[in-house]
Amino acid sequence: MQQAIEYDESGELTEVPEKVSLPMLIVCYLASIYSIILAIGIGLRLCLAKKKLDDGSKIYFYDERTRKHGLTMIGIAVVLYLIGLAQIV
Repeated sequence: MQQAIEYDESGELTEVPEKVSLPMLIVCYLASIYSIILAIGIGLRLCLAKKKLDDGSKIYFYDERTRKHGLTMIGIAVVLYLIGLAQIV
């Protein structure tokens, strides 16, 4: 994961959401195709993870692009579940 460092107007360090590297996203997608439970777990982690700042406020742990990938992984899990369910019936 790449740690982003930014400074505000006063020159103080501010925290920004992290980005997940492309190889890690590829591994996450492969894992989500392999297992529905992994897809949901990884997707929820990417979508909902937050971190608490020193001032007490909370921000998302991952950037918006990464959170969208997490939502896509949850969508993959739903589609794979429906395909599996259709094969049983």
